[in-house]
Amino acid sequence: MAGVSDLIVLLPGKKVYFIELKNPNGKGRQSPAQREFEDNVRAHGHEYLIWDKWAQAEQFVNAHRQEIGNFVGVGGTENENTIH
Repeated sequence: MAGVSDLIVLLPGKKVYFIELKNPNGKGRQSPAQREFEDNVRAHGHEYLIWDKWAQAEQFVNAHRQEIGNFVGVGGTENENTIH
């Protein structure tokens, strides 16, 4: 479906995050369908995030460590990014 975010993260307590990934070169912009999807997500009380840096994924995991548990890790460098 046009406009749906790249990632959907479900956490305990019915927390849902919709995450759009953009190129870090700054050229990636939301399409009209993506903006409409974001509006619908927010209207339903969910979080919509746009990430263009690997550090944002790492910060998200660290901020939600208690909910995520230790089975998810984030590692890597600017050239070698992995989520496992």
